[in-house]
Amino acid sequence: MNSVHKGHRPNHWLPVLTSGLINGSLVVILQISFAALIFSGELSVHLSRGIGITLAGAFCVGLVIALTSSFRGSIACLQASPAVVMALIASSITARMPASARPEETLAAVVVAIGLTSLLTGLFFFGLGWFKVGNLVRFVPYPVSGGFLAGTGLLLVQKAMGVMTEASFSLPSLPSLLEGQVLVTWVPGVGFAVVMLAVGRRYRHYLTMPLIVALAILTFYAVLTLTGTSLNMAREQGFLLGWFPGGPLWQPADYAGLLEIDWSLILTQTAQIGTILLITVVSLLLNASGLELIVQRDLDLNRELRATGIANIVSGLGGSPVGYLTLSLSVLGHRLSSGSRLAGVICSGFCLLALVLGAGLLSYIPRSVIGGL
Repeated sequence: MNSVHKGHRPNHWLPVLTSGLINGSLVVILQISFAALIFSGELSVHLSRGIGITLAGAFCVGLVIALTSSFRGSIACLQASPAVVMALIASSITARMPASARPEETLAAVVVAIGLTSLLTGLFFFGLGWFKVGNLVRFVPYPVSGGFLAGTGLLLVQKAMGVMTEASFSLPSLPSLLEGQVLVTWVPGVGFAVVMLAVGRRYRHYLTMPLIVALAILTFYAVLTLTGTSLNMAREQGFLLGWFPGGPLWQPADYAGLLEIDWSLILTQTAQIGTILLITVVSLLLNASGLELIVQRDLDLNRELRATGIANIVSGLGGSPVGYLTLSLSVLGHRLSSGSRLAGVICSGFCLLALVLGAGLLSYIPRSVIGGL
Protein backbone atom coordinates (compact mmCIF):
# COMPACT_ATOMS: atom_id res chain seq x y z
CA MET A 1 0.00 0.00 0.00
CA ASN A 2 2.81 2.38 0.89
CA SER A 3 4.51 1.77 -2.44
CA VAL A 4 1.30 2.54 -4.31
CA HIS A 5 0.89 5.93 -2.72
CA LYS A 6 4.56 6.83 -2.66
CA GLY A 7 4.34 8.74 -5.93
CA HIS A 8 1.62 11.00 -4.49
CA ARG A 9 3.61 12.16 -1.48
CA PRO A 10 4.79 15.80 -1.35
CA ASN A 11 8.40 14.65 -0.93
CA HIS A 12 8.10 13.06 -4.38
CA TRP A 13 6.21 15.79 -6.20
CA LEU A 14 8.35 18.68 -4.94
CA PRO A 15 11.64 17.41 -6.47
CA VAL A 16 9.85 16.56 -9.72
CA LEU A 17 8.27 20.02 -9.91
CA THR A 18 11.56 21.70 -9.02
CA SER A 19 13.39 19.69 -11.68
CA GLY A 20 10.81 20.57 -14.34
CA LEU A 21 10.80 24.28 -13.52
CA ILE A 22 14.58 24.69 -13.30
CA ASN A 23 15.23 22.71 -16.47
CA GLY A 24 12.32 24.43 -18.19
CA SER A 25 13.74 27.88 -17.42
CA LEU A 26 17.18 26.89 -18.71
CA VAL A 27 15.73 25.30 -21.85
CA VAL A 28 13.71 28.44 -22.68
CA ILE A 29 16.82 30.62 -22.40
CA LEU A 30 18.86 28.16 -24.48
CA GLN A 31 16.21 28.07 -27.21
CA ILE A 32 16.24 31.86 -27.36
CA SER A 33 20.01 31.79 -27.78
CA PHE A 34 19.75 29.26 -30.61
CA ALA A 35 17.10 31.38 -32.32
CA ALA A 36 19.43 34.37 -32.04
CA LEU A 37 22.17 32.32 -33.71
CA ILE A 38 20.00 31.22 -36.63
CA PHE A 39 17.98 34.39 -37.14
CA SER A 40 20.88 36.85 -37.17
CA GLY A 41 22.09 39.41 -39.68
CA GLU A 42 19.39 40.17 -42.24
CA LEU A 43 17.13 37.61 -40.56
CA SER A 44 17.23 39.44 -37.22
CA VAL A 45 14.01 41.25 -38.14
CA HIS A 46 12.33 37.84 -37.83
CA LEU A 47 13.89 36.99 -34.45
CA SER A 48 10.52 37.00 -32.70
CA ARG A 49 9.22 34.43 -35.18
CA GLY A 50 12.46 32.49 -34.83
CA ILE A 51 12.09 32.28 -31.06
CA GLY A 52 8.57 30.98 -31.53
CA ILE A 53 9.88 28.30 -33.91
CA THR A 54 12.60 27.12 -31.51
CA LEU A 55 10.27 27.11 -28.50
CA ALA A 56 7.68 25.11 -30.43
CA GLY A 57 10.35 22.65 -31.48
CA ALA A 58 11.67 22.34 -27.93
CA PHE A 59 8.14 21.60 -26.70
CA CYS A 60 7.57 18.86 -29.28
CA VAL A 61 11.00 17.27 -28.93
CA GLY A 62 11.00 17.50 -25.14
CA LEU A 63 7.51 16.04 -24.74
CA VAL A 64 7.95 13.14 -27.16
CA ILE A 65 11.32 12.09 -25.76
CA ALA A 66 10.20 12.51 -22.14
CA LEU A 67 7.37 10.04 -22.81
CA THR A 68 9.21 7.53 -25.02
CA SER A 69 12.89 7.50 -23.98
CA SER A 70 14.39 4.40 -22.40
CA PHE A 71 15.61 6.65 -19.57
CA ARG A 72 12.73 7.97 -17.50
CA GLY A 73 14.45 11.22 -16.57
CA SER A 74 15.38 12.29 -20.10
CA ILE A 75 15.38 16.00 -20.85
CA ALA A 76 15.56 16.91 -24.54
CA CYS A 77 15.56 20.17 -26.46
CA LEU A 78 17.11 21.81 -29.50
CA GLN A 79 20.89 21.58 -29.38
CA ALA A 80 23.85 23.83 -30.13
CA SER A 81 25.67 21.64 -32.66
CA PRO A 82 22.89 21.43 -35.28
CA ALA A 83 21.80 25.00 -34.49
CA VAL A 84 25.22 26.35 -35.45
CA VAL A 85 25.24 24.53 -38.79
CA MET A 86 21.62 25.58 -39.31
CA ALA A 87 22.73 29.18 -38.81
CA LEU A 88 25.23 28.73 -41.64
CA ILE A 89 22.49 27.31 -43.86
CA ALA A 90 20.20 30.23 -43.04
CA SER A 91 22.96 32.74 -43.81
CA SER A 92 23.77 31.02 -47.10
CA ILE A 93 20.15 30.93 -48.25
CA THR A 94 19.68 34.58 -47.29
CA ALA A 95 22.77 35.61 -49.26
CA ARG A 96 21.60 33.66 -52.34
CA MET A 97 18.10 35.16 -52.40
CA PRO A 98 17.50 37.57 -55.30
CA ALA A 99 17.61 41.27 -54.49
CA SER A 100 13.93 41.60 -55.37
CA ALA A 101 12.87 38.98 -52.80
CA ARG A 102 10.60 40.17 -50.01
CA PRO A 103 11.64 39.52 -46.38
CA GLU A 104 8.73 37.10 -46.03
CA GLU A 105 10.01 35.05 -48.98
CA THR A 106 13.45 34.80 -47.42
CA LEU A 107 11.95 33.76 -44.09
CA ALA A 108 9.81 31.11 -45.79
CA ALA A 109 12.82 29.60 -47.57
CA VAL A 110 14.82 29.46 -44.32
CA VAL A 111 11.97 27.94 -42.32
CA VAL A 112 11.38 25.28 -44.99
CA ALA A 113 15.10 24.43 -44.97
CA ILE A 114 15.01 24.11 -41.17
CA GLY A 115 11.89 21.94 -41.19
CA LEU A 116 13.14 19.75 -44.04
CA THR A 117 16.42 19.18 -42.20
CA SER A 118 14.55 18.09 -39.07
CA LEU A 119 12.30 15.76 -41.09
CA LEU A 120 15.28 14.13 -42.81
CA THR A 121 17.08 13.83 -39.49
CA GLY A 122 14.02 12.27 -37.90
CA LEU A 123 13.65 9.71 -40.68
CA PHE A 124 17.38 8.95 -40.54
CA PHE A 125 17.27 8.44 -36.77
CA PHE A 126 14.18 6.27 -36.90
CA GLY A 127 15.72 4.13 -39.64
CA LEU A 128 18.91 3.63 -37.63
CA GLY A 129 16.90 2.63 -34.60
CA TRP A 130 14.61 0.37 -36.62
CA PHE A 131 17.57 -1.55 -38.03
CA LYS A 132 19.22 -1.61 -34.57
CA VAL A 133 22.53 -0.01 -35.43
CA GLY A 134 22.67 2.22 -32.34
CA ASN A 135 25.44 0.19 -30.74
CA LEU A 136 27.78 1.09 -33.60
CA VAL A 137 28.61 4.27 -31.67
CA ARG A 138 30.86 2.12 -29.51
CA PHE A 139 33.17 1.83 -32.53
CA VAL A 140 33.37 5.52 -33.51
CA PRO A 141 37.00 6.69 -32.96
CA TYR A 142 37.33 9.46 -30.40
CA PRO A 143 39.44 11.66 -32.74
CA VAL A 144 36.58 11.62 -35.27
CA SER A 145 33.97 12.56 -32.68
CA GLY A 146 36.29 15.12 -31.13
CA GLY A 147 37.01 16.72 -34.48
CA PHE A 148 33.31 17.20 -35.22
CA LEU A 149 32.62 18.63 -31.79
CA ALA A 150 35.68 20.90 -31.86
CA GLY A 151 34.69 22.35 -35.23
CA THR A 152 31.16 22.88 -33.99
CA GLY A 153 32.50 24.59 -30.89
CA LEU A 154 34.51 27.02 -33.01
CA LEU A 155 31.42 27.90 -35.05
CA LEU A 156 29.44 28.31 -31.83
CA VAL A 157 31.97 30.83 -30.46
CA GLN A 158 31.84 32.72 -33.75
CA LYS A 159 28.06 32.91 -33.73
CA ALA A 160 27.90 33.77 -30.01
CA MET A 161 30.19 36.75 -30.55
CA GLY A 162 27.97 37.81 -33.42
CA VAL A 163 24.91 37.68 -31.16
CA MET A 164 26.56 39.92 -28.56
CA THR A 165 28.07 42.44 -30.98
CA GLU A 166 25.26 42.37 -33.58
CA ALA A 167 27.92 42.09 -36.28
CA SER A 168 29.63 39.36 -38.26
CA PHE A 169 32.60 37.81 -36.48
CA SER A 170 35.68 36.89 -38.52
CA LEU A 171 39.45 37.34 -38.51
CA PRO A 172 39.34 40.66 -40.44
CA SER A 173 36.83 42.04 -37.90
CA LEU A 174 38.96 41.24 -34.83
CA PRO A 175 40.49 44.76 -34.52
CA SER A 176 37.02 46.31 -34.41
CA LEU A 177 36.21 44.23 -31.32
CA LEU A 178 38.64 46.36 -29.31
CA GLU A 179 36.76 49.59 -29.98
CA GLY A 180 35.20 51.07 -26.86
CA GLN A 181 31.52 50.73 -27.69
CA VAL A 182 31.96 47.24 -29.15
CA LEU A 183 34.19 46.12 -26.30
CA VAL A 184 31.52 46.58 -23.66
CA THR A 185 29.03 44.44 -25.61
CA TRP A 186 31.06 41.22 -25.61
CA VAL A 187 33.45 41.38 -22.62
CA PRO A 188 30.64 40.82 -20.05
CA GLY A 189 29.39 37.82 -22.02
CA VAL A 190 32.83 36.26 -22.26
CA GLY A 191 33.39 36.93 -18.56
CA PHE A 192 30.05 35.31 -17.74
CA ALA A 193 30.98 32.25 -19.82
CA VAL A 194 34.38 31.91 -18.11
CA VAL A 195 32.82 32.19 -14.65
CA MET A 196 30.13 29.67 -15.52
CA LEU A 197 32.71 27.24 -16.89
CA ALA A 198 35.11 27.60 -13.93
CA VAL A 199 32.47 27.45 -11.21
CA GLY A 200 30.60 24.64 -12.94
CA ARG A 201 33.73 22.50 -13.00
CA ARG A 202 34.51 23.14 -9.33
CA TYR A 203 30.99 22.83 -7.94
CA ARG A 204 28.86 19.98 -9.31
CA HIS A 205 25.68 20.93 -7.45
CA TYR A 206 22.57 20.86 -9.61
CA LEU A 207 21.68 24.46 -8.69
CA THR A 208 25.03 25.88 -9.80
CA MET A 209 24.08 26.75 -13.38
CA PRO A 210 20.62 28.24 -12.58
CA LEU A 211 22.12 30.38 -9.79
CA ILE A 212 24.91 31.69 -12.03
CA VAL A 213 22.42 32.64 -14.75
CA ALA A 214 20.14 34.38 -12.22
CA LEU A 215 23.11 36.20 -10.65
CA ALA A 216 24.33 37.34 -14.08
CA ILE A 217 20.94 38.85 -14.94
CA LEU A 218 20.70 40.56 -11.53
CA THR A 219 24.25 41.92 -11.92
CA PHE A 220 23.41 43.31 -15.34
CA TYR A 221 20.42 45.27 -14.04
CA ALA A 222 22.36 46.39 -10.96
CA VAL A 223 25.00 47.91 -13.27
CA LEU A 224 22.27 49.63 -15.30
CA THR A 225 20.86 51.13 -12.10
CA LEU A 226 24.24 52.29 -10.78
CA THR A 227 25.19 53.90 -14.10
CA GLY A 228 21.79 55.53 -14.57
CA THR A 229 21.20 53.72 -17.87
CA SER A 230 17.55 53.40 -18.81
CA LEU A 231 16.10 50.31 -20.49
CA ASN A 232 15.57 52.23 -23.72
CA MET A 233 19.21 53.36 -23.72
CA ALA A 234 20.40 49.81 -23.00
CA ARG A 235 18.27 48.51 -25.85
CA GLU A 236 19.52 51.16 -28.27
CA GLN A 237 23.13 50.38 -27.35
CA GLY A 238 22.57 46.68 -28.04
CA PHE A 239 22.79 45.38 -24.47
CA LEU A 240 19.32 43.80 -24.50
CA LEU A 241 18.01 41.10 -26.79
CA GLY A 242 15.57 43.45 -28.48
CA TRP A 243 12.01 44.63 -28.44
CA PHE A 244 9.40 42.10 -29.50
CA PRO A 245 5.72 42.70 -30.22
CA GLY A 246 3.21 41.40 -27.73
CA GLY A 247 1.03 38.34 -28.26
CA PRO A 248 1.83 34.68 -28.82
CA LEU A 249 5.12 33.82 -30.48
CA TRP A 250 3.87 30.79 -32.36
CA GLN A 251 2.40 31.09 -35.84
CA PRO A 252 1.09 28.13 -37.83
CA ALA A 253 3.17 26.95 -40.76
CA ASP A 254 2.10 28.33 -44.14
CA TYR A 255 2.09 25.18 -46.29
CA ALA A 256 0.32 27.04 -49.10
CA GLY A 257 3.52 28.99 -49.78
CA LEU A 258 5.64 25.89 -50.46
CA LEU A 259 5.06 26.14 -54.20
CA GLU A 260 6.50 29.66 -54.29
CA ILE A 261 9.83 28.65 -52.74
CA ASP A 262 12.92 28.34 -54.90
CA TRP A 263 13.85 24.76 -54.02
CA SER A 264 17.17 25.04 -55.84
CA LEU A 265 18.40 27.28 -53.01
CA ILE A 266 17.64 24.55 -50.50
CA LEU A 267 19.29 21.89 -52.68
CA THR A 268 22.53 23.90 -52.55
CA GLN A 269 22.62 23.15 -48.81
CA THR A 270 22.71 19.37 -49.23
CA ALA A 271 26.24 19.06 -47.83
CA GLN A 272 25.40 21.13 -44.76
CA ILE A 273 22.22 19.13 -44.15
CA GLY A 274 24.25 15.93 -44.38
CA THR A 275 26.69 17.40 -41.85
CA ILE A 276 23.82 18.01 -39.44
CA LEU A 277 22.69 14.39 -39.79
CA LEU A 278 26.17 13.09 -39.02
CA ILE A 279 26.92 15.50 -36.17
CA THR A 280 23.52 14.92 -34.60
CA VAL A 281 23.63 11.13 -34.58
CA VAL A 282 27.14 11.10 -33.12
CA SER A 283 26.23 13.72 -30.51
CA LEU A 284 23.05 11.92 -29.49
CA LEU A 285 24.72 8.54 -29.08
CA LEU A 286 27.66 10.07 -27.22
CA ASN A 287 25.23 11.89 -24.90
CA ALA A 288 23.35 8.66 -24.29
CA SER A 289 26.59 6.77 -23.62
CA GLY A 290 27.73 9.49 -21.23
CA LEU A 291 24.40 9.34 -19.43
CA GLU A 292 24.84 5.59 -19.00
CA LEU A 293 28.16 6.16 -17.25
CA ILE A 294 26.80 8.87 -14.94
CA VAL A 295 23.58 7.14 -13.85
CA GLN A 296 25.21 3.68 -14.00
CA ARG A 297 22.38 2.24 -16.02
CA ASP A 298 22.21 0.82 -19.53
CA LEU A 299 20.09 2.67 -22.07
CA ASP A 300 18.47 1.15 -25.13
CA LEU A 301 20.33 3.16 -27.78
CA ASN A 302 18.10 1.91 -30.58
CA ARG A 303 15.02 3.02 -28.68
CA GLU A 304 16.66 6.42 -28.16
CA LEU A 305 17.21 6.71 -31.91
CA ARG A 306 13.58 5.82 -32.67
CA ALA A 307 12.23 8.21 -30.03
CA THR A 308 14.43 11.04 -31.30
CA GLY A 309 13.41 10.26 -34.86
CA ILE A 310 9.71 10.56 -34.06
CA ALA A 311 10.32 13.76 -32.09
CA ASN A 312 12.14 15.45 -34.97
CA ILE A 313 9.56 14.36 -37.53
CA VAL A 314 6.87 16.02 -35.41
CA SER A 315 8.89 19.20 -34.82
CA GLY A 316 10.04 19.33 -38.43
CA LEU A 317 6.46 19.57 -39.65
CA GLY A 318 6.31 22.91 -37.83
CA GLY A 319 9.61 24.14 -39.28
CA SER A 320 11.63 23.69 -36.07
CA PRO A 321 15.35 22.81 -35.85
CA VAL A 322 16.82 19.49 -34.76
CA GLY A 323 16.69 18.42 -31.12
CA TYR A 324 17.67 15.45 -29.02
CA LEU A 325 18.66 14.27 -25.53
CA THR A 326 20.74 16.76 -23.54
CA LEU A 327 23.28 15.20 -21.21
CA SER A 328 23.72 17.97 -18.64
CA LEU A 329 20.03 18.73 -18.12
CA SER A 330 19.11 15.03 -18.01
CA VAL A 331 21.68 14.53 -15.27
CA LEU A 332 20.32 17.59 -13.49
CA GLY A 333 16.79 16.20 -13.76
CA HIS A 334 17.93 12.80 -12.56
CA ARG A 335 19.61 14.26 -9.48
CA LEU A 336 16.57 16.35 -8.66
CA SER A 337 13.71 13.96 -9.39
CA SER A 338 15.30 10.50 -9.34
CA GLY A 339 14.17 9.77 -12.89
CA SER A 340 10.56 10.82 -13.40
CA ARG A 341 9.00 11.26 -16.84
CA LEU A 342 6.82 13.99 -15.37
CA ALA A 343 9.89 16.20 -14.89
CA GLY A 344 10.51 16.14 -18.65
CA VAL A 345 6.84 16.81 -19.35
CA ILE A 346 6.88 19.85 -17.04
CA CYS A 347 10.09 21.07 -18.67
CA SER A 348 8.57 20.91 -22.15
CA GLY A 349 5.37 22.50 -20.83
CA PHE A 350 7.45 25.46 -19.69
CA CYS A 351 8.41 26.03 -23.34
CA LEU A 352 4.75 25.89 -24.31
CA LEU A 353 3.93 28.43 -21.61
CA ALA A 354 6.57 30.84 -22.89
CA LEU A 355 5.29 30.24 -26.41
CA VAL A 356 1.70 31.10 -25.55
CA LEU A 357 2.30 34.01 -23.20
CA GLY A 358 4.26 35.94 -25.79
CA ALA A 359 7.60 37.67 -26.12
CA GLY A 360 7.16 40.65 -23.82
CA LEU A 361 9.49 39.38 -21.10
CA LEU A 362 12.08 38.18 -23.61
CA SER A 363 12.96 41.76 -24.54
CA TYR A 364 14.52 42.21 -21.08
CA ILE A 365 17.07 39.38 -21.44
CA PRO A 366 20.68 40.69 -21.71
CA ARG A 367 22.57 39.76 -24.86
CA SER A 368 25.63 38.98 -22.73
CA VAL A 369 23.75 36.17 -20.99
CA ILE A 370 22.52 34.71 -24.27
CA GLY A 371 25.95 34.93 -25.88
CA GLY A 372 27.69 33.58 -22.79
CA LEU A 373 25.43 30.56 -22.64
